[in-house]
Amino acid sequence: MGVDTTLAGAQAELVEQAKWREHPNRDTPEHVRDQAELWAGQARTELEWAKSRSK
Repeated sequence: MGVDTTLAGAQAELVEQAKWREHPNRDTPEHVRDQAELWAGQARTELEWAKSRSK
């Protein structure tokens, strides 16, 4: 598996996470949604870093 494939997979996962964050389960506590936002922000930052290193 190449770097581009791994980056594409990470991007796809962020898209799925964004969909969940936009329409979370009503039973999901607010602090869980907040934590998901933190994780997504970290993942986006790491993805951008990885993209910059793969050039």
